[in-house]
Parts: sequence; structure tokens; C-alpha cells
Amino acid sequence: MLGQTIKDIIEELNNDFSAQHIEKVVLSSGSYDVYPHHQCVNLKQYIFLNGESDEVYSKLERHFIDSVKYAYIFPDFYKETSRGKMACRFIAVDLSGNYDEIFQSVLFMKIMNKAIDGFNIFIIKLTDGIHVGIKTFDRDESRNCTLSEVDSEGLYIEEMEWASSYKKFFDYYNSIFAAIKPLEKMGVDYDEAASWRRGMQYDYIEALRSVELLYGVSVQKEIDRYCAFFEEPLIVETFGEIVYSYVSELSHIKSSRINTLEMLFEAEEIEKITNQTELKRESEMETMEDNNDADADEEIMNQYRNDPEAMIKMLKGKRGIM
Repeated sequence: MLGQTIKDIIEELNNDFSAQHIEKVVLSSGSYDVYPHHQCVNLKQYIFLNGESDEVYSKLERHFIDSVKYAYIFPDFYKETSRGKMACRFIAVDLSGNYDEIFQSVLFMKIMNKAIDGFNIFIIKLTDGIHVGIKTFDRDESRNCTLSEVDSEGLYIEEMEWASSYKKFFDYYNSIFAAIKPLEKMGVDYDEAASWRRGMQYDYIEALRSVELLYGVSVQKEIDRYCAFFEEPLIVETFGEIVYSYVSELSHIKSSRINTLEMLFEAEEIEKITNQTELKRESEMETMEDNNDADADEEIMNQYRNDPEAMIKMLKGKRGIM
């Protein structure tokens, strides 16, 4: 592990989802002071021997529990609350190769949240790579989990490492939730959907007109293509929308118990602070983009002064336009 980046460790885990590499990822989260030892458990035995005995599982849940042979459970670590301590733990599982992997991931998280109290952090291997999920606290109890997009760069584990310094559970949870919660209105892996939702960028059209005036070449075909893109609704589900739809579809899978410790957290307040964090990040990004756009356009104009086609291509790339 010496000299390795979190990205390297995530890549190793993606190539070999073994106990050795899972432990390295969990250790990188900063949650444990010593090397974390795990239990490799048969999911059915673990849930029915260690889970809450009063819970009842449907046919769908039982079938899924039977289908997942092994999961990795790590020891509890604790964060402070106003009246006690919140038990937190990592749970890892390989669900790659299953039909509808995101659905399977949401189902797994919901079943584990139902079986075990406390704050569960999930490391889930899917075909496209490693994802991070968490138990969530919401006013709507059925919305009790979320899943990050693929963590190929190790960014979500880095966020956990940074958040691990928080002693208060509220701060720890809120920081992680804000980082990994997938955007429901814009998916980073769906460029066309993102462009369509962002709307027509008139400054891009103005930049094209500048190219036309500068070179005396027609850019009307590109303008027509760009404008036509926004004439019809583009129906593409983002990753966040898919996750949310499955969380809603499986809303019936939730604990029948009242956990008095979890009731100490006002979901409305958590949601409010989380929204403020997201709005702050979006505002900072927009400010940076606005400041950079003018300079970037001028730089492109100068660099590609003798190649209008390359200039148009670079302008599109800078503005995130399809």
C-alpha cells in the first residue's frame, strides 16, 4: 500500500474483488486506526443469525438473500451523537454479472439496512466498476439508501478519508452524503441529457457568428443542427434518476422497528444542510466557469485562427455541447 494512491487501490479492487484489496480500500477511508479485519459471511446465515429477529422478509428478499453467497462485514466504529454513539460499518459485496445491477444494489442495501441498525457504508462491485453506497436518513423512511456513480478515481473514498476526522456523526454523515449522492437531474455519463437540460447556450451561437465573420465561412449548418437538438424532448434517464426509481420501487423494504437512536436525527435539518452544501458547490462551479469562458474563447480564437472547423470543435468541447 506504501506509495499507492487511492485511485490505484480502487483499480486493484476492481480487478480483483478479494478480501485483501477490500481491506486496503476500507483502511484508506480513514475510519480505522489499525488494519481492519473483516468477516466473510454467507449472507443468508448472517442475516438470520445476526440480524433483527423480528423482521419479516418477502419472497423477493428471500430469493435475493439466497442468491448472494458471500459478503464482507467490517467491525463497527462509532461517531458521537447528542445522546449516545452511532455504530458505523463497511459492508462489501460483488454484484457484477447480475441482471439489472443497479436494482440489485438498491435491493442489497435496503435488506442490509432492514437487518442491521446503525450507519451502513457499502462498497459494491458492478460490471462498470466500484460504487459506494450509504444508508440515508430521510423524512420518507423508504428512501433509506443511495448509490454513487462509479468511483474509478477513488474520489468518494477520499471524501470519506477527509470526513473521518469528524467526531460528530451529523457532520460525518452530512459530508459523505453530499459527496456521493448522485445528481437526479444531470448525469455525468449522459452528455446529451446534460446538454439538453442545461438549455441552449446563446453565447455558443454568438461565438459561431464570430467565426463566420472572421473567416467568411458559413456556420449556419452547425447552428441549425444545434438548435434542432432542443426542439424535441430528450428522454434519457440519468444514473441518479435510475437509482431513485429503484429506491421508490422497493419502498416497501424497510425496518418494522423504531430505532430510538436514529430518531434523534432530524431528517429535515440534514436535508436542508445537504442542499446548502450542494448549492454552494454548484454556485462555486458556475462562478469558475463564467470567469473562464471569456478567456477560453479568446484563446481558442487565437490558437485556431487558420482552422475554422477545429475552432468550432474546440468551442463545443469547452461549452460541453454535443
